[in-house]
Amino acid sequence: MKQCVIPVPSLDGSVLGVQMCAVSAPAAKGFIGRLRGIHGVPNGLIWLPQVTAVQGWTLRESLWLVWLDHAGDPLAWRWLHPGQVAWAPPHSDGALEISLMACRRLVCED
Repeated sequence: MKQCVIPVPSLDGSVLGVQMCAVSAPAAKGFIGRLRGIHGVPNGLIWLPQVTAVQGWTLRESLWLVWLDHAGDPLAWRWLHPGQVAWAPPHSDGALEISLMACRRLVCED
């Protein structure tokens, strides 16, 4: 389970109104778990440890993607849209995939 404080976009989908939220996300287990990504979890958050890229080929909606360093601090964040690929920044320890529904839930809880 990955626990950290991450940036979450505003409800209008912009990256300008980012706020920080504490999250806890299960880690994807094995190759199949990483391949399934967000499709394999009910709460809309998953931790992909030690990945160098995240693909959105099977996505039906955009995901909020946060790259973390070894200490769990955010290095970079962006929207991953269907069909896109996002590459890890230097010194990344993995990525959090967050569904749009989970982003809304995080923003509304604060």
